Order: sequence, then structure tokens, then C-alpha cells
Amino acid sequence: MTQPGVVALVRPPGRIIHLRVSPSLALARMGGGVAQRPLLSHPDPLAALEALWEARGDAYATADAVLDTETLTLQELVSQSAALATLWRLGVG
Repeated sequence: MTQPGVVALVRPPGRIIHLRVSPSLALARMGGGVAQRPLLSHPDPLAALEALWEARGDAYATADAVLDTETLTLQELVSQSAALATLWRLGVG
């Protein structure tokens, strides 16, 4: 979403759902996988994630919907994403 023109390629007819997570929880979820992520090969991966979050904020703000992955279970995320897709297909929202 942060590359110029990507959102324009998706819309229309596509919709974008931002699966929001804080940088600290994203880092915790990555666990040992941080080493395989080039953007996080940094002495302070949390600071790197926070900088990415800040830099991408405008792009994230263009999402059609936001689902908070910190408060929803995987099943709830799937259900809510499917519900949004159904509403959009029906022309609602």
C-alpha cells in the first residue's frame, strides 16, 4: 500500500481492510521471525516498526474499514471481513 499508485490499482472495484495492530504487539507476534525481515534488521526493531507505522499512517488511513487485531480473535476477524465483503457486494457502505 505504500508504493505510489498501488491504491489506485486496487480501487475501484477493490476495497481495503486495515488489520490494525500496534508495533509492540506486531513485534511480539513475530517472535524469532524478526531476523528474516529485512526492514527490521535494526538494533531496535520496535523503533523500526514504530517508524514504519508512522511513515505508513497516511496510507493506512485510506482503508475502507479497520479491524483491530488486538481485540478480535482470528474467527472474529474472518467473520467481520466476510460481513464487510457481503455488504460491499450488496452496495452498502
